[in-house]
Amino acid sequence: MILEFVATLFIVWFLWYFVTTYLERRSMPPGPFPYPFIGNLLHLDSSNTKPFKTLRKKYGDIFTVTFAIGNTVVVNTASLARKLNLTIKTMWL
Repeated sequence: MILEFVATLFIVWFLWYFVTTYLERRSMPPGPFPYPFIGNLLHLDSSNTKPFKTLRKKYGDIFTVTFAIGNTVVVNTASLARKLNLTIKTMWL
C-alpha cells in the first residue's frame, strides 16, 4: 500500500516536472533538456570552453542551459552580446 502511494507520487512528480519544464522552456532559446535537480551539469566537464563549443555547434550562438535551480542564457559572440545589451538598455528607458 505504501509502496503504491510512493510510486504514484513519483510518477505524478515526474510528469509535473517534465510538463512544467517544457512549458517554461518554450519561451527560452533552444538548449539541452535539463535533468531533475542537477540541470545540465552532466553536459559540462572540467574545461570551461569545450562543452560550450559543442553546445554552440548544436544549438547556435544563443542557447539555454540549466544549472540546478535556474536557467542561464549563453551568448557566444561579442557582437551579439553588444546588440542584446543595447536592446535591453532601450527596453528599460
